[in-house]
Amino acid sequence: VLERAAEDRRLQPRERLEFIETIAIRSGTRRLSFVTHKGLVANALLLPNRDRALEHAMKDQILNFLISLDGLGDPRTRSGNWVNMPEARDVAVLSLTEQALRQFLDVVEAVNPNENWMYRRRFWETMYINGIIAEAWVVLDTEGVSEARRRFGKNTRFGRFMSGGGVQAGHAVLLLKIGRGVCAEWSFNGKCRFWEDAEKTGAPEFYKDQYDADFLRTGHRRDHPFSSHGPQRLAAQDGTPDHEDDRRAPLRPGLHAVKTSYIHETRPDGVLLTLLRRRILRSEPVPVKD
Repeated sequence: VLERAAEDRRLQPRERLEFIETIAIRSGTRRLSFVTHKGLVANALLLPNRDRALEHAMKDQILNFLISLDGLGDPRTRSGNWVNMPEARDVAVLSLTEQALRQFLDVVEAVNPNENWMYRRRFWETMYINGIIAEAWVVLDTEGVSEARRRFGKNTRFGRFMSGGGVQAGHAVLLLKIGRGVCAEWSFNGKCRFWEDAEKTGAPEFYKDQYDADFLRTGHRRDHPFSSHGPQRLAAQDGTPDHEDDRRAPLRPGLHAVKTSYIHETRPDGVLLTLLRRRILRSEPVPVKD
């Protein structure tokens, strides 16, 4: 039945979830009736919907259900549990990356509304739509944790700030894997920082439970930052370093800064994307969808 469900697209997502839960999960538990069926369960829930644009609430409910199951869990941190279902794992990781982006954008907007936040939202959503963001992980403070649980369910996962570090109420960080590099995007008027190579010592690790805010913001192992304060004025589009800032605080090897401190409200492929193309993606320009 599970094998047929994975191939049959006629069931609507909510009906599919209820059906799979009825036939495959022990009543009143998060345990599979047959442990060896975990791959079949994941396939039956994820594969028929991989080409569908599900509502966010429904997508979150499916992810919440799978992550809560004994023997499965989060594929980003328990990849061994998903080894025999590679297609389902890829779908789950892609969905969790999109969810992490929404966690950051929705939670920050809820706990600390800002009229300029819509421009940063549009920028990062455009980056995701164009396939530039490979992985994402959110780090939240106490207020953000409560809001994320309320919006995304009790089983949703994210990082938290360690105590201290001068974190303001509602502060959050979005870690992004872009090309071979890592970006740390702070909420509010925080700065956006890049590590050129995620594999090198000193770059932030993804999917940890706790993070040092000082390291993500001012640690010696990160770059001289550039800002993303808002859309009030346009910036240079060539990715040229700010030479005055370079003299004051030279960049460390493998870390980058650019002159601008603004995201253009109408062209989200401005100076930041130029930096990514030239120094991190090492590729030809990526066409940006409207």
